[in-house]
Amino acid sequence: MSICYVKPNVLSCTMHSMEERKKQALRLCHVDLIKNMNPDDMKHALFARKLLTPDELERLSLPQTTKDKNTFILQQIPRKGRDAFDLFVDCLQDTVGENPAHQELYISLIRELERSALHQTTN
Repeated sequence: MSICYVKPNVLSCTMHSMEERKKQALRLCHVDLIKNMNPDDMKHALFARKLLTPDELERLSLPQTTKDKNTFILQQIPRKGRDAFDLFVDCLQDTVGENPAHQELYISLIRELERSALHQTTN
């Protein structure tokens, strides 16, 4: 959710940020996501859920390596607000038909999230 306010000649927006444990899950799965996620399958699902702007979608359509596209996607997700992680894993789940590796990525992210929740309750 965005909260925007206007000052003279300035538009300022603040977003409720992603929970730290969700950022941690993305960090812990980063290498696998970079290596195994198919950005061409993901970009339209991400755009449909408003996790990518039209300009970001266009950038992912330019010729570049899969690693570069995935790095760009993973840089954007934590910046997209509180619900971005959940929407991102939904996109992985939705694209399993195009890329079965997305199922393992989805499972890995959920496991890391559960581990961090378990760790929080034991501390």
